[in-house]
Amino acid sequence: MKIQCGYHCFLNLNRKWRNPELEAIRNSVKPLPLNDAHIEELIKKNKDIHISFLFGPEGKRLHDELCLTLSSTKQSPIYSGWEDFGYHLGINPQVINYLGLGLTREDPTYNIFRAFAYKENATIANVIEALKRIKRYDIIIKNCGLFIDLADEVHRKYRISEESGYLSLSEGTVESSNGCSEDDVQPTIIKSPYNFATGPNILKSHSAEVPERCAQINIQVHHEKQEQQLVRAAPRSNTRETSSTPKYGVKVMLTFASDGYEVAKAAAKIMREKRDGLPRIGVLILQEQLNALAQDDQLFISGSFNQVDYVIPIVTPQYLNRIINVENDDDADAYCVDAKYVRYIYTLMNTNFIKNGCLNKKCRCIIPNEFLHSILRHPLLSREPLFKVWKKLSETEELSRMLIRATLSKRKQKNFP
Repeated sequence: MKIQCGYHCFLNLNRKWRNPELEAIRNSVKPLPLNDAHIEELIKKNKDIHISFLFGPEGKRLHDELCLTLSSTKQSPIYSGWEDFGYHLGINPQVINYLGLGLTREDPTYNIFRAFAYKENATIANVIEALKRIKRYDIIIKNCGLFIDLADEVHRKYRISEESGYLSLSEGTVESSNGCSEDDVQPTIIKSPYNFATGPNILKSHSAEVPERCAQINIQVHHEKQEQQLVRAAPRSNTRETSSTPKYGVKVMLTFASDGYEVAKAAAKIMREKRDGLPRIGVLILQEQLNALAQDDQLFISGSFNQVDYVIPIVTPQYLNRIINVENDDDADAYCVDAKYVRYIYTLMNTNFIKNGCLNKKCRCIIPNEFLHSILRHPLLSREPLFKVWKKLSETEELSRMLIRATLSKRKQKNFP
């Protein structure tokens, strides 16, 4: 009896301590719907509204809320962030990796919307469906009213006549004059009359495959008097030149910052030397590919990355600084094109590492002898698995022979399982 009496006293005291105004507000809030029927109705209501309206005055508030919620969510097994959202919208994974580099100042979700807006049939309904697939019902619930308001305002301002094929969804189930239901008729998508801000060219190619010019890289050695001449890897469109191009047993890509440029030239010179009884090594550096980079730098680099056997970072202090810090002085690297793409290639290496089950099959490092002591003490070297396999610059010949043997062994196993 004493226990029950004490419990009732505690409840009475707890009620007295509660703020009546807050209780009134709490009781006035209606529970938001969360079931498939409501979500499907929301999708139907927005299936004819192009996503470009998010960049106009009608969808600004909804746009800001979606960007804030998705971009502030860290990717985890529990919650999906803007990356998964982009994947389920059909954005090219390479574009999503590019946005994750932080090379653009805009919010990543904002860039996802811009990339998706280039599609003719990209609608607000697709956004809701993507949120549903990644199980972000919290975002749908929170912005349910904004989705409805946007649909109502767009239909009111830009309603198209039924003669053009548009069926209104705001008044329940609608049937056309020939007896077809709304599900049988493809609605005309209403596009925003406002011009949304264009983004980098990479966003326009969100659904494109690797272009034909990156379909195959032909690495060609120019036998010139200058010993410092690097191996070039320019794509060739002339079939006659391609047929005469020697085939290399190993293709590698060097990536480096400004302070590693001379080291890269020295390493490339050693790697391209002819070895008795062994195939040649073709070396690709971006400094020699200015014409290809000018056409479409991101796709050229990603296409090259997928075709080379190994990527070799020249690990120097500036290289590590490029990886860690997003903000860099581009003017200081005006003469070194490769330095501008260090972070992008680093992201490609990490993506490849994850796809291979966290096995480092592609990255082999070179550390200049003069930086060896300081680089090995850098905290990034101890926690980055990509940099575990390295050789000193003075051991480049040993590294070259190791890469040739490893590549030939892989191809042998592939041809003879």
